[in-house]
Amino acid sequence: MQRDYPEGFDTIWIGVDRSDVVGAFITAGVGPMPKFCLTASIDVADIEELLLGLPDIGDCEMLVDFPRPDSHVALARKGLLVFDWEQFDKAYVLAAMAKIPLQSSNLPSELQEYALNAFNAPWSFMEQRSIFVADIAQTTDVVG
Repeated sequence: MQRDYPEGFDTIWIGVDRSDVVGAFITAGVGPMPKFCLTASIDVADIEELLLGLPDIGDCEMLVDFPRPDSHVALARKGLLVFDWEQFDKAYVLAAMAKIPLQSSNLPSELQEYALNAFNAPWSFMEQRSIFVADIAQTTDVVG
């Protein structure tokens, strides 16, 4: 079953890089996401809640100044590298970086399967400050 793109809702999808590090991508209600996210058994609207249910594994560093960085910090403390959609740049920008990155092999099986099927980056998230739509589209079909 394919769901509609959650336009106007700040949703999160996840993917992995070449080192199996998990990245979380916050759409700001308009950012592109892999088509898989709309057909997966887990609703993309539930990803944030599932991620916030993971245990904290370390501290993080904020790389972008936000008026309310609470969700970015909370996700990065789970070990996620957190990217936020920047409409002006048409790119996901690394906003918060975990000091201890989470490997997808340490996710619950349903989240691991989701991350591996949504997006497999051929490079390291820790080396990318911005991820453009074209970068994502090289590896998967995108919507949004």
